[in-house]
Amino acid sequence: MIEWTYIKKYKKTIINPIYLRSKTYIPQGFLSKYTTVKNENKIYSKKNFNNILMQNLKITEDEKIVCEKVYCSKYNLPYILKIPFSDLRLIDTYNNNHNPTILVRKNVIMLRTGFISCIIRFNELWLFEPNNPLVIKAINLIKENFKKKWNLKIEECTDYIRNYSKGKCDDNLEDKKNDEKEDINYLNVKNNFYRYNANNIFEFLCLDICMQLSIKEYENDIDKINGKIREKIQLQRKEENNEINMLTNKLLRDMMKIKNNLQKLSNLLNALRSNIEKILKDNNDMKNMYLTFLHNNKYINQLKDYSDLEILLETHLQLTDELYGELENIEEKITHYEELMRLNLDYNRNKFILLNVKISFATLFCSICSVITSLFGMNLKNFIENNDYAFFIVSIFISFWSLIGIYFTKNINTLLKFFDKYKIK
Repeated sequence: MIEWTYIKKYKKTIINPIYLRSKTYIPQGFLSKYTTVKNENKIYSKKNFNNILMQNLKITEDEKIVCEKVYCSKYNLPYILKIPFSDLRLIDTYNNNHNPTILVRKNVIMLRTGFISCIIRFNELWLFEPNNPLVIKAINLIKENFKKKWNLKIEECTDYIRNYSKGKCDDNLEDKKNDEKEDINYLNVKNNFYRYNANNIFEFLCLDICMQLSIKEYENDIDKINGKIREKIQLQRKEENNEINMLTNKLLRDMMKIKNNLQKLSNLLNALRSNIEKILKDNNDMKNMYLTFLHNNKYINQLKDYSDLEILLETHLQLTDELYGELENIEEKITHYEELMRLNLDYNRNKFILLNVKISFATLFCSICSVITSLFGMNLKNFIENNDYAFFIVSIFISFWSLIGIYFTKNINTLLKFFDKYKIK
């Protein structure tokens, strides 16, 4: 009886906890510290409770930049930034099934371009994947822009302190503003409609930099695809000149892979373009994107002019339209070359069929002659039947010509070129 009680005791203290605890076990006390929502597992899966590294860039009250990397839980992030779970899933970089999107919510702008995913507020920026080179470049550009603005303010203060005439001071300020306008186009993007006034607002500066970097990345991907197509076409032309692999469909398979990648890129770019158009058509979204204004003013109706944001979005819309036009031109080029390749394959296939028919007719006539001679039972004299070396010589001759035939017909293109060269029909 004593032994049985000891067994029960050890079973309760050791065996049961090990058996019931799984790899995905999360203590209830840990969850209760961070949430009061019931049935949280139905709202957000357990695998997404892992901490993710995010880049936070914040503007302090004295207009200084604080940049740091923060480990944040995906479950806590919506409560920190006050955004819905569904919106967070749309811009999460770990979900590859979602297209680029721009979401305008209360006091926040959420952006996913396909290369950069970020959450913009009136005084801070949250970026996914901080180790991404494109994200690092965006942060550096924002820092450089704010340093220029800060240095410009210091210079303006020193100029006012000095005892210059009013006209001279105004001329110097205008020259500095013109210099700022020249330097602000940091990506060398042709921008015919840009006014530079939107760069004074933090949220528009972040939006502009992320959009321009992403569009530049789309442009680089298009150039890479175009370069691959040129290489394939040049390689095929060399192979045709060398009469090698003219009938293979390897090039068509490679072109299909490139075309699939191009289609994916086209879908992403088209989704980004449609989101920009959607925001331009919605005046409420346009007004809600002025996060700094809404933070300083209670009523959104006080905002009457939002032309700066409209010009910024129209500029990026124009750039996406140009890239989409380039994608369509590349798709037409691929389609045209695929048709030429199929025509070439069909032409050579028909020639091969014609050659096969000619050989079949030749063997048919030879077999008819042999049938006729066999019917008569004649043994025609060839005047070498009495020679002791005749069989040996004929065997060597047949073997030699068989090897030559195998060598020349190893690549059917050589035989077809031979018939074309001498116009053998």
